Parts: sequence; C-alpha cells; structure tokens
Amino acid sequence: MRELKPTTAKLPKNEQVIGNDSNPKFHKSVKEDLKTTLKQWQKHSK
Repeated sequence: MRELKPTTAKLPKNEQVIGNDSNPKFHKSVKEDLKTTLKQWQKHSK
C-alpha cells in the first residue's frame, strides 16, 4: 500500500473562497445547520 499524502485542492481564481466577512449571516446559518446535522447524525449512529 502506498502512502497517501494530503494535497491541497487548486481552485480556479473565480472559485476561491471569499473571506468570511463576505456574508456573516450566511456563514452563521450554515454553522447552525452543521451543528443540528451533527447532533442528528450522532443520535442516529448510536
């Protein structure tokens, strides 16, 4: 088995992530969604 090395994905300029300040409300809602999804998943996996 060959050793796997972590790579960084190279995105085209127009697809690069824009700083977190671009839309804080959006990022906050995504974070909340992630939290609830994680909780549901933990419940489900038990």
